[in-house]
Amino acid sequence: MPSRKATDPGEAKALADIEAYGCHILHVLEEGDDPPSIYSVGIEHNFKAPELIVIGLKPEISQFIINEYCSRVRSGEVFQPGQRSSGFIEGSTVNSAPFTSNTTASISAGTSGSTTAWISVFSS
Repeated sequence: MPSRKATDPGEAKALADIEAYGCHILHVLEEGDDPPSIYSVGIEHNFKAPELIVIGLKPEISQFIINEYCSRVRSGEVFQPGQRSSGFIEGSTVNSAPFTSNTTASISAGTSGSTTAWISVFSS
């Protein structure tokens, strides 16, 4: 747990989530042509593993993916760039890639067609 005091209720919630669950999840709403995204905070601090950002999926799916990632990292699983992993979305695999402004990793999700989204691991 970071050795700092929260300066407002939002920060207090984030610090409590990081301590209780291993990470806090932040949502960025869709705006114009930019799809919604959700990212983790605290995974790198707690587990020395990259944070995760999910772009373009519904918030509840994105949140599940981040929670699953955090759980798997907590259990000792290591994700390498280019590694394909299953178990995040039924019938789909995830390809891990470093996050940059023009590097993303695609996944296919859903059973009635294909939805493209981007998932990337990043570290500071």
